[in-house]
Amino acid sequence: MEQNNLVFEVDGLIYELIYNFKDAFQREAFEEKLVDVLKNKPYIVGDISHDKLRLSGFYPYKRWE
Repeated sequence: MEQNNLVFEVDGLIYELIYNFKDAFQREAFEEKLVDVLKNKPYIVGDISHDKLRLSGFYPYKRWE
């Protein structure tokens, strides 16, 4: 079952899963890997490599003028 646009809560913070490629999202793994430094990032991207979840957080791109 695809879980695109799934909204869920972890540690009192609200997250939205935008796209679940190949139905790979596992909430339990996300909760285990989520560290404090990622909690202040508005965007978090994750991928699975060698059966391990990798998370990376970032801010929206701001073009310098």
